[in-house]
Amino acid sequence: MITLNAKEAIISTCSRFDSDEFISNRNKIWLEIYFGVKRHLGGTCRIPNCRKNCPKCPIHEQCVLHDIDVPDRVIERRLLDLVRDLEKEKEEYVNQEALVKKQTDTLVYQFHNNATQAIAFSEAQSKLKREEAKTDTLKSVELARINGLSSMCSRLDVRQAKHVASLEYLQTLKDSKDNITYSIDFNYAITQNSKLT
Repeated sequence: MITLNAKEAIISTCSRFDSDEFISNRNKIWLEIYFGVKRHLGGTCRIPNCRKNCPKCPIHEQCVLHDIDVPDRVIERRLLDLVRDLEKEKEEYVNQEALVKKQTDTLVYQFHNNATQAIAFSEAQSKLKREEAKTDTLKSVELARINGLSSMCSRLDVRQAKHVASLEYLQTLKDSKDNITYSIDFNYAITQNSKLT
């Protein structure tokens, strides 16, 4: 039978376990307490047909771990450890959230920057194409004007450079979109004509 010395055996056996193990690993603690009390007290097992000191001796029905009185300070310490673990886990999640947010902001900035670059490139290409088309148009118009002037000069039999320049000047005035008023000074024209003759 268990006497007063069994309390010391139970205390010494239980001191090897963490308070978590009393919750999560009760079967192991039952066995350790049973064998600890058996070793401490000595004697033989009271179960019928049991060999002496058998290593796999089943726990007697009366020697089981029913109720454990855990001191309040142990519970408080355990709860404090749990709170610290939860706060640490929360901090990890907050840090992870900040990291994901920063990565998301970086991706958004990159996409926005790429879109801005694409728009700027498209606008530059569009402007270049418009300028090329405008230049090609002006070139075509100028070539047509030169060809037309050359054709007119050959049909009118104008060969001298000053006459070609005058004809080109008159053509330019005709094509000008500005409001131009033409006037002829007949006195000057008559004077010039008399000098020629």
